[in-house]
Amino acid sequence: MVSRRGLDGLVEDFDKALSLVNEAAHVLEDASVFVSAAGALFARQSAGVIGQLNEVYGEIQRIKHELSEVSADD
Repeated sequence: MVSRRGLDGLVEDFDKALSLVNEAAHVLEDASVFVSAAGALFARQSAGVIGQLNEVYGEIQRIKHELSEVSADD
């Protein structure tokens, strides 16, 4: 089992991960204008990476939600 303190730490870590993934997606979205000027291949690759980041963000959110339902030992 896990202590309340440990569980709170895990939730904080997942919040940090959400923030970082979100920031990365925004940076790539902002850069997409310049990437598209480099050619269609790069635009597709950039869009693909942004899509993958969005999927990762959703998975992290799902796990964080599941963590919020875990009962602590103390």
